[in-house]
Amino acid sequence: MKRIFLTLLALSALIGGMQAQAPQRVPAAPYPIVKQQPNGETVTILLRGDEHKHWMMTQDGWQVVQDDKDRICYAIQKKDGTIIASKKFKLSVES
Repeated sequence: MKRIFLTLLALSALIGGMQAQAPQRVPAAPYPIVKQQPNGETVTILLRGDEHKHWMMTQDGWQVVQDDKDRICYAIQKKDGTIIASKKFKLSVES
């Protein structure tokens, strides 16, 4: 009886451990998204990555970020590797 109990316990621990290691990734939306700038203009962006590492890009491949005024701006990389918003927020405008 003790042997059956230990076998079932080991089996349940193994199954529980396998479920805990299952990947939980969710990819970004695969289609272009139209966002409105605070000034009323609209820009089309693409989302890339998953829930752990993600970023936005223009349709022509430039990385963009949202600044502190909620504008979508072109991204620039600092010397330490961090990405910040540039002052240029006039992107390709949708009509």
